[in-house]
Amino acid sequence: MLAALLLLVEPIRVEITQPTHDAGLLEKIASFAWPIVALVALLVLRRPIAKLLDTMGSRGGELSLGSWAAIKLPGLQETSAAQDLLTIKDVAGSMWQESSNLIAHFTSPQSPEYAVVDLGNGDEWISSRLFIFSVMLQRMKGLRCIVFTRTTPEQTRGFLGSAAPDQVRWHLAADQPWLEAAFAYAYSGIMPPLGMLNRGSALTDAKGALQPPIAQAVVSNFIQSLKQPPPHNFPQDYVSIRSGDEHASWITPSELERIMGRDLWTDSVPENTDSSDAANRLQVRRILDKQSPYVAQVEKGEFKSLISRVALLDEIAKRFK
Repeated sequence: MLAALLLLVEPIRVEITQPTHDAGLLEKIASFAWPIVALVALLVLRRPIAKLLDTMGSRGGELSLGSWAAIKLPGLQETSAAQDLLTIKDVAGSMWQESSNLIAHFTSPQSPEYAVVDLGNGDEWISSRLFIFSVMLQRMKGLRCIVFTRTTPEQTRGFLGSAAPDQVRWHLAADQPWLEAAFAYAYSGIMPPLGMLNRGSALTDAKGALQPPIAQAVVSNFIQSLKQPPPHNFPQDYVSIRSGDEHASWITPSELERIMGRDLWTDSVPENTDSSDAANRLQVRRILDKQSPYVAQVEKGEFKSLISRVALLDEIAKRFK
């Protein structure tokens, strides 16, 4: 019995030995094994890689990469309805609630992927209009990105950054909470009583877009609710425009940076004007090296187009599943 107890308490020693090997031989093998593996992989995957590069993307400028491959950078489509969107922006005008341009844009079959918001010198957009612009254009038209630019006497559409519409909405809502409250009020104000809703009386389509007349009513109610007389305790949160005082602030480039923080994507690459293979390869590498989901192409700081880096990476992933 005592012997058994001693066996339990006495530590057990385990020795681990490593087999001897010829280090020189392994180093010699390693020195030429990787180049052979890379060469074999290139020969085996040459056709899939060629097919990948040939079919990558479906829009944008084509980049020739030699005799056997071509890339079409996945550029996004910019909205062409800038004049229609002035009914949301409408800082200078006074007839926003009576305009039919907005509903015409909501019923348009076009679905732009990004829109350019030019802040000018900081006197072009106010926070309330940018908020409802982001909410409604994403919901109604599936807007994926907003590009912010600045036009001055020295430069047209100088690139400031880009952001997802929902990020613009939530950053503005966090900074100015009355905007989200006004939207909730406007949205609830157009809803009929629950007892009047039945199948066939849908307020939205299968993608979540509101019926155009309802969408226009939401925009009008939202803006109207922000035109109440300002309280005396915070008049600095109001701006004066031709259509009346509005509970909002001016969106300047510095204010945009403050509100959006890191969610303002500033990645850009110079626009490629050289059609050589080396320049095209460099352009693709520049885009893939960035971190933002969308990368702007600029010329001397002026915004030219938007490339989806996510789509580029997604195509690569799909081809090599």
